[in-house]
Amino acid sequence: MAARCASASHISAKQHEKDFPSGEFHSSDDVLFCSVCNEAVDHNRKDTCVKHLKSDKHLKRKLLQLVQSDSGETGKKQVTVSSLFTAQTKAGEVRDLARFQLTEALIKADIPLEKVDNASFKIFLEQNMKTMGVVPSADWLRKQ
Repeated sequence: MAARCASASHISAKQHEKDFPSGEFHSSDDVLFCSVCNEAVDHNRKDTCVKHLKSDKHLKRKLLQLVQSDSGETGKKQVTVSSLFTAQTKAGEVRDLARFQLTEALIKADIPLEKVDNASFKIFLEQNMKTMGVVPSADWLRKQ
């Protein structure tokens, strides 16, 4: 019989998240978080996850969460810093693309970039182009 490893390093945090289907855990990157306690749990051993679920600290927080959910409050899930940077980077890329497309459209239509500084045109763009965020000035568009 082959010897088994005490630590299953080949099992990912995502797999342990699926092993506990009640939503007790969630993963971000390759870190397993307890959804109730909002703290990282070692996912290399399943027994560590089971022990965490039986701990007094977890049980108290779960009871507190049940009371809060009855009153309408919802809990937040913790994520890793790198996943937050990824989300912010993607949002920034979408804004930059929208600004580039605006500049390109104005140039192709022979509309001077100074028209972006017109107050009513700026309000129109901000209301109808949500992905752009704040409409930049003509000088900023020229520099970028």
